[in-house]
Amino acid sequence: MNSAEEALVTEQERAARLQRRWLLAVALLAVLTYANSIPNGFAYDDVYIIQKNERVHRLGDLRSIWLTPYWPINGHVYGLYRPLAIFGYAVQWALSDGAPWLFHAVNVLLHAGVSLLAFSFLARLTGPTGALIGAALFAVHPVHTEVVANVVGQAELLAAAGSLAACVLFIGRPAEGIRLGRWLAVAALYAAAMLAKESAIVLPALLVTADLAYERRRGWYTSLLAHLRSIAPAILLLAPVALGFLGLRVYVLGSVAGTDAAPWLPFLREDGRIFVALRAWMEYVRLLFWPMDLSADYSPGVILPVTSFTPAVLAGAGFLTATVIFALVLPKRPDVGLPAAWFLLAILPVSNLIIPIGVVVAERILYLPSLAVSIAAAYAWVALEQNGTRRARQLAAAAAAAVLVLFGGRAVLRNPEWKSTDTIFAALLRDHPESYRAQWYAAHRASQRRDAKAAAEHWGLACRLWPRDAALLTECG
Repeated sequence: MNSAEEALVTEQERAARLQRRWLLAVALLAVLTYANSIPNGFAYDDVYIIQKNERVHRLGDLRSIWLTPYWPINGHVYGLYRPLAIFGYAVQWALSDGAPWLFHAVNVLLHAGVSLLAFSFLARLTGPTGALIGAALFAVHPVHTEVVANVVGQAELLAAAGSLAACVLFIGRPAEGIRLGRWLAVAALYAAAMLAKESAIVLPALLVTADLAYERRRGWYTSLLAHLRSIAPAILLLAPVALGFLGLRVYVLGSVAGTDAAPWLPFLREDGRIFVALRAWMEYVRLLFWPMDLSADYSPGVILPVTSFTPAVLAGAGFLTATVIFALVLPKRPDVGLPAAWFLLAILPVSNLIIPIGVVVAERILYLPSLAVSIAAAYAWVALEQNGTRRARQLAAAAAAAVLVLFGGRAVLRNPEWKSTDTIFAALLRDHPESYRAQWYAAHRASQRRDAKAAAEHWGLACRLWPRDAALLTECG
């Protein structure tokens, strides 16, 4: 080996050591940001999905775990089927004898793992320095608190882990094409991701967009048609996996999507659903870029149903249109097109634009879509490295550090609010007294304390805020 080769090897070893340190830094950021969620108990949906769910308490009853709906009550109506998540809960229940700390520790470690996958994914697209910025942002983003600090967010974590691992494997294939073993691993990860959460069904579309951006970086890209031809066989071979999953859903649920995802929100199955969905898009923008105001509930009156083109609906429609336009420039400008395409594809299944889901907006549904912000940050950092002045880079580094501290601090403060159902609803009532669910829960707690006056006030407020919930109206008399 001559001196030039030795120098190259030394430089590669130095780069590898630096990348390992950065991976460790990303993992530590994720763990430190969410470690204070480990003492939390079971809260909100955890109570019904885990704490009071007999399937989760019987690990040996595999048929019940794998061949029944996600929700133990009205599961066929809600249309959710997530057997891998239920199986994971059952394993953790058996190992911890029902102690919630293990569930929360698993969530924190899974989030750290997804953050590392985000680094690996971004490194292939932008290089290690851009990946560090993007993955660090993903690791501390406070919109992820509902996913990490609430146990049932584990379904999101598993689906994201499977999807990102598949992306890393797929775009990291050799230039001559994907080999059988690698394709089988991608197919297995796709199946696992869908069995954790159904929204992962869009993974093939994410693979196409990410692979196009990767080909541009490697200099393999010649034309969109040539790109699609080169990966079409591998992508089309994932179709049987998706069809098998949909068939399993029909077998278990009796339909692909259930009969009524949200009986308490009738406007999501009425003509105005698209207006409500468009209104939600501006909420996504706020949560991604300024996630200081977090809420466990976005039902009326946090977000009220709309049936016409209000200013908020028009703004949402404008943002959606802009996202589509930016996504279309992906073949020529991956730095602009990939963040837009990633967000668009990842959010569509849970946006109420295609089919109604069980919520108007939920922070948990932004877990995988929020990677779009990290992709944009990674590309922006690389552009600054290549074209910015030293002063501009220093200012950007200071700004990035400030954002990480601000976002991480908000997440740390939010985590304990998910300690129990009481604490999360207390936070909801404090921050969003216009939430009919917050008022309804406060009425129940006041009734349990035998405070009839307070209970009547809260019930009255809840009914005035949302008089279309049949169960609430029954209680209000």
